[in-house]
Amino acid sequence: MRVITYLAGVGLLGCATLVQAAGNPAEGKEKAAACGGCHGENGNGAAPIFPKLADQHASYLFKQLSDFKTQRRVEPTMNAMAEPLSEQDMHDIAAYSAAQPITAENGQTNRLGEKLYRSRNPASRVP
Repeated sequence: MRVITYLAGVGLLGCATLVQAAGNPAEGKEKAAACGGCHGENGNGAAPIFPKLADQHASYLFKQLSDFKTQRRVEPTMNAMAEPLSEQDMHDIAAYSAAQPITAENGQTNRLGEKLYRSRNPASRVP
């Protein structure tokens, strides 16, 4: 009986952690203000060297910020930007960015990229 009670308690604590880890887009908007200098207003940067953050999955963005913070992913500017962020800050920024609509660019069509996207490349294991 003690084992069942213990396992139930651990399960409830795990659920509480998941709920607490959710980001708040309203809080994230203010926290993401510094991101706009490179990634553009609302995460839609125009410069091709900076990725768009808008409409990305929040879990992906959170992982990237975490990896920059811990320097598992090394890029000096992003490492410095992520270093002071708390875990909740990263969740909030990720939630805000994920909620933003992405804007399309009016660039040239990349025929090779389109072919790869539509046909895949088994030789290099691109699904």
